[in-house]
Amino acid sequence: MISVKEHLQQLAQQPGSGPLPLSQCPEAGALGACLILADAQGSRIELGFELAEHFIQGAGVIQGGVLATMLDLALQTVARHALPPGRAPSRATLNVSLLRACDAGPVRAEAVIERAGRSVVFAQARLFNPQGQCLATGSAAMPVREQA
Repeated sequence: MISVKEHLQQLAQQPGSGPLPLSQCPEAGALGACLILADAQGSRIELGFELAEHFIQGAGVIQGGVLATMLDLALQTVARHALPPGRAPSRATLNVSLLRACDAGPVRAEAVIERAGRSVVFAQARLFNPQGQCLATGSAAMPVREQA
């Protein structure tokens, strides 16, 4: 299995090569996550998701926790992209704001690095529906650790 860092490097070196499925963790597979874009500078990524109807809650929209999970995955992915080999992000904070109801189907995430220091990475992410409307925003502070 290819690592997240290898996925990111592959996409950054070959822009336009098409989405790469993210299968390194169970939630990525369940959410139909794929890597759409990883910039060469290591500061921005885009993920695509395909939300199935089993994520719909009683009000007929996707559960807020699912949106938070997508934001978290995007934030972790951009942090991994920014860090050198052998370093990995963990999580100190995750702040989420739900802005609009989300239907089953495609969702796109954009995540950017605000600041990447030696010991902490700060990042922001946003989720969009197919019409380009922002569904949710998130930010995280992620302590950096040595990867096992």
